[in-house]
Amino acid sequence: MTFPHAGGMGTSFFKLKTYLPEGFEILCLDYPGKGGIPADPTLQTVQDVAKRLLEHIRPYLDDPIPKVSFLGFSLGGLVAYETASWMSREGLRPQLLIAASIYPPQLQGRKVAPEKFHLLDDDQFLDRMEKAMDLHTVFFKDPKFRRAFLPTLRKEMKMAETYRFQRKKERLSCPILALYGRNDKALFNPTRPIQEYQKHLGLWRELTSVGLTLNFAEGGHFFLLDDPIQGMEVVRKALVGLDDREGIRKNRTEKRRIGVD
Repeated sequence: MTFPHAGGMGTSFFKLKTYLPEGFEILCLDYPGKGGIPADPTLQTVQDVAKRLLEHIRPYLDDPIPKVSFLGFSLGGLVAYETASWMSREGLRPQLLIAASIYPPQLQGRKVAPEKFHLLDDDQFLDRMEKAMDLHTVFFKDPKFRRAFLPTLRKEMKMAETYRFQRKKERLSCPILALYGRNDKALFNPTRPIQEYQKHLGLWRELTSVGLTLNFAEGGHFFLLDDPIQGMEVVRKALVGLDDREGIRKNRTEKRRIGVD
């Protein structure tokens, strides 16, 4: 199951199916306000969205150890973690939590960039997003784009930037795979060696009783979508490892898209 970044659409992740092991499905989630799904003003926090998503993915959680893994990208990494935490309260867990291009939850609100993008005016907001995320798109200059997508993008950035970690009674009982682009200017200062960040990124280890794998691929913030070969090879091996250990192999692959209403 994929959890998109702020402003992202579930359809962006369909192409990753090409890199999955044979027999695996890809289930792409959307947040309210996108993909034809009505916005819900009552959902103000990452925890709110995670709890709502859990209600809608229950058909796939038919086992104490559901045959699903979570892949959360940027904001989606926080949503995926909180969804897994809600699951654990019910005695459930994903097989694997993959968090890409996002600091560990404990560091949110304390990360290097103190500026809150969502508080800026429209021009400044889009300018900062473009530079930090290495986005170069004419859509940011399109008035129709601004009217249609800017409110949702800003709301989801606010959720990410105002997220506050709440320590859980129990750690997740699934392994965590944390993936990063070496040249991610949204997370890393390019003048500092990437090794300086490994201790902080390793805080994901505190959130699982099983283990953490930390991996770096070439590319920027959107490395997993712009050039997925290297990062998805790590994902593929991790999924194959789960399959080997638990004897789980699906007989067919299909694309599905889940919406939240």
